[in-house]
Amino acid sequence: MRVLLHFRGVYGPNLPLGAIGQLELLPAGTDLLSRLSPGVDVSSDDARDSVHSLHARGMILVADDGSVWTTVPPGTPHSAPDGGWTFVEQKVPAPAERIASTS
Repeated sequence: MRVLLHFRGVYGPNLPLGAIGQLELLPAGTDLLSRLSPGVDVSSDDARDSVHSLHARGMILVADDGSVWTTVPPGTPHSAPDGGWTFVEQKVPAPAERIASTS
């Protein structure tokens, strides 16, 4: 319950549980936290909170296949010409087991 209350402080009342779970698994297999939080003396907990904060604001998204993308949210100055999402860069590819299960 304490974990859910923590994430409610980041995301508000509607918790994206699937994305939260995926983002929580990333530190073990990628260098995403260090790439998105390159500050000196940033603890792993602070870096993880930073990634969740970026996700809560729409700056990174977890796709249905589990890949993680940096984005520009709709309606912001650098969003797509039609006012939709701009997917900037894939930061983490889809997990191999997800790709294998769809082939």
